Amino acid sequence: NYVPSTRLDYLALGDSYSSGEGDVEKMSDGTSYYLPGTEPDGQCHISSRSYPFLLRNYWKVQVDKMQSVACSGARVVFDYSRPLEGYRGQGNRLAHLSSSQRNEVQASSIDDFAPGNIPQIEFVKKYKPKIITFTGGGNDVGFADILQYCAGYFTIWNYIPLFDTCGYASDETMRANLNGYIDDQYLYNKKFIDMIKQASPDSEVYVVGYPRFIADHGICGPNTALLNGAEMKMINDSVSRLNKVLRLVAQDTGTVYLDNEYALEGGRLCEGSEYMTGFFNGYLGTGNLVDSNMFHPNAAGHEQIAEALESAYSRYLHDGASDDIEVLDAPAATHRIVRLPLVETGSVQQGESIRISLPANTLDPQSVAKIKIQSKPTELPDTSASETGGLDYSVQLPEGVEPGFHLLTVTGTSVSGEALQIQQFITITSDNRDDSDGDGITNALDGCFGIKEWYDDAGNDTCLVAVAASTDNAPASSEVVGTRSLDTTDEVALASTWSLPATETSGFFGEGRPSRDNAAVPLFTQQATMQPQGGAQSGDALARPWLLDTMGGILVAIIITMLVRTVHYGKNSKI
Repeated sequence: NYVPSTRLDYLALGDSYSSGEGDVEKMSDGTSYYLPGTEPDGQCHISSRSYPFLLRNYWKVQVDKMQSVACSGARVVFDYSRPLEGYRGQGNRLAHLSSSQRNEVQASSIDDFAPGNIPQIEFVKKYKPKIITFTGGGNDVGFADILQYCAGYFTIWNYIPLFDTCGYASDETMRANLNGYIDDQYLYNKKFIDMIKQASPDSEVYVVGYPRFIADHGICGPNTALLNGAEMKMINDSVSRLNKVLRLVAQDTGTVYLDNEYALEGGRLCEGSEYMTGFFNGYLGTGNLVDSNMFHPNAAGHEQIAEALESAYSRYLHDGASDDIEVLDAPAATHRIVRLPLVETGSVQQGESIRISLPANTLDPQSVAKIKIQSKPTELPDTSASETGGLDYSVQLPEGVEPGFHLLTVTGTSVSGEALQIQQFITITSDNRDDSDGDGITNALDGCFGIKEWYDDAGNDTCLVAVAASTDNAPASSEVVGTRSLDTTDEVALASTWSLPATETSGFFGEGRPSRDNAAVPLFTQQATMQPQGGAQSGDALARPWLLDTMGGILVAIIITMLVRTVHYGKNSKI
């Protein structure tokens, strides 16, 4: 119970799309627009130019009557609504403190509106705001991992990139699994709103959707990290599906849904990126090759979002209801998909064995477990759960599994007898520790990881720009990209109390994921950082006529891709 405090008129909750992640510009004196205390890497990144502050102005709320505690990387189950007792901060950021120290920090956080240290519901309990807005579900679904997974590629003869459509866009089973995982967000967000209503019955709650951030028409290509048209459409369809789920949540809880799905049209990625922070802008703004700001709306984008939300709010006040949408039924729980750690470090080196483990009471004792790793689907030998329903299985990583970002799955039967698939995105590194991604460019000179080239909307190869600017800060040649060694027992236990899948996603588009020089930042589930692949092989290479080389490689890749897809998929396949 909290001591009664001055009531807020407006409180903003949510994740990076509410906090303002992506506002990388600086003020005239060189300081960040992120509020003090939220600006360091791995923190919440609350921008004073994000849409909640713009709505404050639209709604004529006094400055001292409004607060935002939205936090980049926040998840509904683990960071919005979980109990305060035992909470070690978002991303486990308070785990290094003693219990008494943690209690002291959390007590001051509620008074100082310091986000990320206590579950967001605690601010609602104390300040009982008149109006609450929130976004939720993007991090729980794990769009960041899906983007990285689909941005990968195969190679021929370890040189020619073969661009193929990732499973989430081409495989019916994987797409159905993703849709089911999105549909699961209905239960989580509905429960969170029920908790808000219990904590502050008089609050008006507005559920905010997510904007489409990438165009899926025309030719864009490299600026989207080699995502093709089918993959870009899959991303937009997934955003739309999540928005429909959130709209249904609002409908069934008597709250209001504010639509902004098309707010960024005309300035999305592949449309000039006027409203978005992409790879190139993110690098120029922060100096990090891979940064959580990427793939988020910039300040101009938040102006567009705020305008769309204000229009939706005005229509609600005028019409007394949210905008009409397709009628949806509550998603039925017809599947069971969970994201749990399968490989402790989240990273495996080519040529080594892969150790897959699960705690007791995860699978039906002694039941068969089928193992698969994909991008390119590769089945590993089956194994069986232990007598206690756990798993401890080592198997040689098959030849032909290339370096990059892959989805590892264990499919079996749960202790309750239902079909169960456990997933983890893992990174495969090459057997050359001086060249982690096996592209022939040493780590010291490699500006990107996992993608051959990455061009911005102006045609700049951002990997080359990054290499030229960052050679002095290159990682050590023996460095292995990405580890995750933190305990997830608490997270798994929490998921079981909610009857929810435990997820190891750290951000909507990588919030909280450290760059290589920040690998020691304590994240709850620090996974391998995927970076665009490419760059120069030497200092002289930067001066070469790379355009001809690149165009020639692309032409060869397109021809080979057409031939392979014609043989493999038939005449109806598309490039």
